[in-house]
Amino acid sequence: MVWSAGLSPVKFTDRLPDTIEKTKQGRLLVDPCLRVKGQEGKVWAIGDCAELEETPLPQLAQVANQQATYLANIFNGKSSEATKRFQFYSLGSMASLGDGVGKEIFRRNGNMLLNEN
Repeated sequence: MVWSAGLSPVKFTDRLPDTIEKTKQGRLLVDPCLRVKGQEGKVWAIGDCAELEETPLPQLAQVANQQATYLANIFNGKSSEATKRFQFYSLGSMASLGDGVGKEIFRRNGNMLLNEN
């Protein structure tokens, strides 16, 4: 499994062989089960070093956390990648605008809501 933190892939992904498919930004292309393209069943990638080919996801901690939980369930036999693809569920986002001012977008009862302070 490959994982990196931050807003861009670590140098490790730059040093991988050209046989491993990457995006222009150097992120590893993964299928819906987080398997590195061309390395299915051998290498998985999550977090900022991975990009879902079909639906790129934001480089956020909540994405990496959900990906880690998904793969832990696969590796521990609690789930099967043959029957369950990774599905991201947004918990919302917050932004600080300085001196007690901020905005948050969060999910309640399936609806996205905006809260401004």
